[in-house]
Amino acid sequence: MYLVHVAIHLELRRKEKVQGFLDRFSAKLGCELSNVRVERYFKEPKHFRTTFDVPIAATDKERGVYQTLVVARTLESGHWLVNGPHEFEPIHFECFFDSSGDQPLKWGHVELLTVEE
Repeated sequence: MYLVHVAIHLELRRKEKVQGFLDRFSAKLGCELSNVRVERYFKEPKHFRTTFDVPIAATDKERGVYQTLVVARTLESGHWLVNGPHEFEPIHFECFFDSSGDQPLKWGHVELLTVEE
């Protein structure tokens, strides 16, 4: 079983705006986010650091990788840097996003994790 762990930095003025962003994202995905944490980012006071998990219905590595890409693309349609999967290693797949553009999402990390049943 797999889940997608997400860490993002949003440039928004108020925590309520961050919650609105997360609510819209959750609605686009069609699922509830879990383990949501929102805090001011100490290095950049204009940013909120947000982490959460996205449950996915994947029972194999290939489907997990695809679902991770769907989560990343739904989060932001810009350019993501992809690392993995690597053929002879245990599952390791992640995507990175970095932007200075005029959008709330400034940085993102999306990672596929294996969950023990």
